[in-house]
Amino acid sequence: MLTPVKDIGHDVKELVRIRKEHEDTIFKRRNIKPRIEFYTNSQYIKVYCADRQAYLNKNGPRCKCIEQEKHLNQSLRKVPKDEKLFNPRLINDEFTPQIMEWVSTEYKCAPCLRSSTKMIATSDFLFIFGGSNPNMSKNSKSALQDVHRFNILTRKWTKLNVDNIPASLICFSTCWNPNPSDTNLVGYIYGGAYDSEGIQMSNELYKFLIDSDGGISFEKVHVENKPSPRCGSAMIMNKTGKLYLIGGADEKGYLCDVWVLDMKMGKLSWKEIKHGCLLKGRYMHEVMLIYDKIFLIAGGDGDWSAPLDKIDVFDIKTQKFIQINTLSDENHGYPHPRQFLSAVIDGTDAYIIGGLAYIKSEQGPASSNMADTKIFSDIWKLSQIIIDGEIFYKWNKMSTSLKMALFFHASAITPEGCVYNFGGCIDAKFMYPSNKLQRFWINPPTLKQISMFKALSNNPSLIEQIQDLRQSLSMKLIRGH
Repeated sequence: MLTPVKDIGHDVKELVRIRKEHEDTIFKRRNIKPRIEFYTNSQYIKVYCADRQAYLNKNGPRCKCIEQEKHLNQSLRKVPKDEKLFNPRLINDEFTPQIMEWVSTEYKCAPCLRSSTKMIATSDFLFIFGGSNPNMSKNSKSALQDVHRFNILTRKWTKLNVDNIPASLICFSTCWNPNPSDTNLVGYIYGGAYDSEGIQMSNELYKFLIDSDGGISFEKVHVENKPSPRCGSAMIMNKTGKLYLIGGADEKGYLCDVWVLDMKMGKLSWKEIKHGCLLKGRYMHEVMLIYDKIFLIAGGDGDWSAPLDKIDVFDIKTQKFIQINTLSDENHGYPHPRQFLSAVIDGTDAYIIGGLAYIKSEQGPASSNMADTKIFSDIWKLSQIIIDGEIFYKWNKMSTSLKMALFFHASAITPEGCVYNFGGCIDAKFMYPSNKLQRFWINPPTLKQISMFKALSNNPSLIEQIQDLRQSLSMKLIRGH
């Protein structure tokens, strides 16, 4: 447990106060007294249990919160000190294009540790929807039914009070409306699981609206002829206002079906497209829309992960699946097949980030044992190139990578071309989620953005003095201050 505090020196009264503040109810019930070590140089306190190992050996899974803390502390020790991960007041004003960096935040307001979440990015804010944390003591298997907002300029988290939030916010699918209105950004959420084991799933469609002030609202969309309740599907909308839902997993197994919903119709009804292709069912994949073709990226089932040298593509015009051969990176070949990855789209370029793969043994199919899995930190770019008038798609491995290997995480790209990554699992047992935020720039930031962050770095008091500070209004507010 890491908590920012003042440099307390050797003030005995302050030590007593901190000790009482950090005593855990578990320790009280078990009559185990914590041992406190504090370091004035780093200005952080670490709380240890004197009988930690004995307690873990005796109680095992009943003490997941302590085991999780120990595992995360070991992982975080690997982070170099110069990353300045735990400085909540740090304003990152140095921009290195295409290099991943930690984003320092105000951790006391940050979302709890979670995976299986989704993230939406605007120029001013990031929005985190739901997710799962199997180690929470209360309703640990239920989806986290909350929305958190992150101010990109001030690095502050805010938990939003929102009505009508969907309850099935584990392994759900989401997408933007590419035709934004004048006042709101519009997006959609479909399906998902109510619990981390996927026992109960949803087939409901929700619409969310984000206004210019960072407010968000949800409303349930009433639709007829719904697909089966499912999780792990992928959804995307084209410019004609049609939603396409592909694949996922329901109570019967893994799916490869395609559904379409025309949002411009007066009476909304899902329609299944009979594509006639015998594709293997998959879930936890990503989709990207280029012109009139929907690319299915990665994903798979319990024994198989879709290869990335050949990509299945749904052609909207012909209503059929085709397969496209991609070109490899000259030095690194193709990305390893994987699931539980994240992806962002920038024009006709797609970036896939992290993920997990079940390694197939020589004796049989892939195994879900921890020893037979691999978690990735790499980032790959799939680009459209034209050679002799013919279109090809080529993989390039990025020079940067995640700060730590992740899967079941969320990624989103801002209109300015900055990719943010949040949360995810750091171990193959799905037990240790994260709430750390990372970013890298696809394109160099604008001079306006650099000047804004530099101004706040030199004048951090502006963050507290100007309550409504964000990128779209920052220059006006600072001039009028």
